[in-house]
Amino acid sequence: MRFAALLLLLVVGCADESSQRKETGDLDDSGSGSEDDRDGDGFTDDCDDDNADIYPGAAEFCDGLDNDCNGVVDDGAIDALPWYADNDGDGFGDLDAATEACEAPVGHVANADDCDDTDARFNPGAIETDCEDPADYNCDGSVGYEDADADGFAACAECDDSDAAVNPDADEVCNGVDDDCNTLVDGDDPSLADGTTWYADTDGDGYGGSQFVVEACDAPSGYVANSDDCNDLNPDTYPSAVEICDTEDNDCDSAIDEGVNVTWYADADGDGYGDATAFLEACTSPPGYSANGDDCDDTSAATSPTAYEVCDGIDNNCDGATDEDSALNATTYYADSDGDGYGDATNSTNACSAPTGHVTDGTDCDDTDATTNSAASEACDGVDNDCDGTVDEDATDASTWYADSDTDGYGDGSTAVSACAAPTGHVADGTDCDDTTASIHPGASETCNSIDDNCDGDTDEGVGSTWYADFDSDGYGSPNISQVACSAPAAYVSDATDCNDVDGAIHPGAQEVCDASNTDEDCDGDADDADANVSGTTDYYPDADSDSYGDSSASATAYCDPPGGVVTDNSDCDDTSATVSPGATETWYDGVDGDCSGTSDYDQDGDGEDTLASGGIDRDDLDANCSDTCGNGQAQSTAGVTCGQILSDYSTSSDGTYWIDIDDDGDTSNAFQVHCDMANGGWTYESAGTAFRLSYTGNTQTLTTANTSAEYLFSLYGSAAGTGNNSNGGNGGLAQGSKTFSASTTLYVYVGGQGDAGGVADTGSAHSRTGGFNGGGRGTRGGSGGGGATDVRTGLGDLTSRLIVAGGGGGCGNGSCSNRGGHGGNTTGENGTGGSSIGYGGTQSAGGCSSSGNGAACASLGVGADNIQDNDEGGGGGGYYGGGAGGNSNSAAGGGSSYTGGMDGDESLSRGANSGNGYLDYIFR
Repeated sequence: MRFAALLLLLVVGCADESSQRKETGDLDDSGSGSEDDRDGDGFTDDCDDDNADIYPGAAEFCDGLDNDCNGVVDDGAIDALPWYADNDGDGFGDLDAATEACEAPVGHVANADDCDDTDARFNPGAIETDCEDPADYNCDGSVGYEDADADGFAACAECDDSDAAVNPDADEVCNGVDDDCNTLVDGDDPSLADGTTWYADTDGDGYGGSQFVVEACDAPSGYVANSDDCNDLNPDTYPSAVEICDTEDNDCDSAIDEGVNVTWYADADGDGYGDATAFLEACTSPPGYSANGDDCDDTSAATSPTAYEVCDGIDNNCDGATDEDSALNATTYYADSDGDGYGDATNSTNACSAPTGHVTDGTDCDDTDATTNSAASEACDGVDNDCDGTVDEDATDASTWYADSDTDGYGDGSTAVSACAAPTGHVADGTDCDDTTASIHPGASETCNSIDDNCDGDTDEGVGSTWYADFDSDGYGSPNISQVACSAPAAYVSDATDCNDVDGAIHPGAQEVCDASNTDEDCDGDADDADANVSGTTDYYPDADSDSYGDSSASATAYCDPPGGVVTDNSDCDDTSATVSPGATETWYDGVDGDCSGTSDYDQDGDGEDTLASGGIDRDDLDANCSDTCGNGQAQSTAGVTCGQILSDYSTSSDGTYWIDIDDDGDTSNAFQVHCDMANGGWTYESAGTAFRLSYTGNTQTLTTANTSAEYLFSLYGSAAGTGNNSNGGNGGLAQGSKTFSASTTLYVYVGGQGDAGGVADTGSAHSRTGGFNGGGRGTRGGSGGGGATDVRTGLGDLTSRLIVAGGGGGCGNGSCSNRGGHGGNTTGENGTGGSSIGYGGTQSAGGCSSSGNGAACASLGVGADNIQDNDEGGGGGGYYGGGAGGNSNSAAGGGSSYTGGMDGDESLSRGANSGNGYLDYIFR
């Protein structure tokens, strides 16, 4: 009724508005507006002069517009709808709590049908019951239960109020429905009224036994509808089975082996084959009988269908034939057509005795010629007489031939061969005395070569050269004494130019020497200083300043007997001053090279740099190791790069405090003081004499090596696992090693953190014990988290670039850490020591697993394993390879392994060296 009244008001309002518009405004006869009233609605001050339905005083509608220009949209709209408060949120509103609006306000609905808007149980959609608290829940004005299917049970008291056949008093039947509302359906309900009896078919032959019986709507797996099987354990026994001889009632008719017989044959010789004429019928084989009757002689076990035929006049294999050619001991015979006793290998037959015209030898190569066989002699006739595959070899009428290797027509008598015709390279003559040289043979000309060229037994006869006597044996002969021969006679030579053949030191080619007798040693007619070939002279140089040092710029002159004013030394750099010579004492910085050293007079320390005063750069001309920078470490301005560099440049440096500037960039403002252990090779320590240390931060740290090639000695400590009340977390390992790095190498250092401590057994959130930084595995509850490894690598985040690793300790197990985790370290981390499935330590090639064999407890490269149950297990320690987690309840984890494979030397490993967070100590030189 209220909504109808609103519609009537809307119609009346529209009529009034239209009338008002026609009586006001400046509309012309055409209905168009003026310039001040474009929409022609009679208002020049409306809020939308392009819409004639919008002006001050117009009716407001639910259209999202400010129709009456009061600055508010859709307020008091004449087409607003009533909405009813739904305080209990059941979708039904309170008739007495209405409001009008264009859209439903929050908590309001369009209906007013709720009879109790304070309780969501009361609304027209509720189900009326009297099972617990009878009331008018469905707002129909009456109190009572709902029984839609009229089966006498309220909806709240049965499982389906839409079907009268379903209620607590109904019988359960096979229909896929819970008929009696006990939550059990059909065969699952013991009270099933119309189920079928099914019998177990244990042997799967389609027939059931009576031992196992069930009632069900449908046959369970392995059950059938009959119980006719007399043996439900044998699939070959059932009604309608075929009866066989097995002493069983196969067809379940209570009779055994009935109507079934087998024929058996007497086997007197026991060879498995019986006599077909002697048989009987029985289910099983009587003694001495066989299942077949194929024996042809049952008195001999050697005669049967499977025996081999042999040459003995008997049909051994019962095939009806005797001594056929297939007999095992048959002989092969060959046809002998020419009757020479040798048969043709291509014409053979097998037989127990020789056929006519056959022999046992099959070696004849021509069975048409009785003179050709393997026993015949070979002759020079182009035929293979002896059947050996070769023609005319070793013939009885062959000739003798000799090898002629040098092809001079004469053969070597020691190489005789017998053949029907001359072999290649052979001749009939065998008189050559040297068959390697064609110029040597009977009839050749003799020459001077120490060879018997004509094979007559004499050498070099009748030929020769002229030779000259050499009495002083200097290789030069006297022209006055000679003889002819092919080779030089004793004390004779081919030269005849000696001018004195009784003195071996005098001859052409001898070296002229300085001697008192002025002898012409080289036979050229000149002697001593008159001979350009003279030896024994000495080079002399002028010494103008008489300081015993000759002029280095003058040329040498050789003399046997030198004149005055010359010396053999030529090292004087100034032969005009007796105070300048190699033997003089140098006076530095006077501009004169007094000792003729050839070096700068302004470089006393010989480092190649002149003094600052002379225009050079040398700040200390008494120290060859110091020029412009002088990195001796004695002051900040002269800082060295490392202690090792200082010791290398200043070998006398002793232990103490020095300044170093490891970036060596020329700016020493960032130099710092250190302690140098010079006695042990220049190791660099902190100024207090302790090693440099990188402590645990939980983040990656960088270490840049000195800006020179430097050796670093590392001591890495892996982190311990979380401890718990008994401090039984595994300790971290210690890894040590040294390595030389090139200048300014960036290293990435991962310092391991300690895992969370274990707590009270079986208490706390699952998987709650976080593993330590850098690979510590997670523990849980009473178990602790594994300790992280400490390592140095060359690549950020790259496990494969690790140079050295110290393994972390394995987490403890059980409440309050009563089972100790394995210590980290060594090439294999220690196993956990408590619990039924301990975690194993990591190795050099694989992460540790657990003794449970559960693969989820296995660790990997660099990472300890997480716990796999939530029952007080420890997490594995990080390492080169991480330790395995505890595999089940209360088990402790294994420690991670250590690694020094990237080091150059000084490697050492040990377990359990650290009970807290990890750290890295290092020194360098």
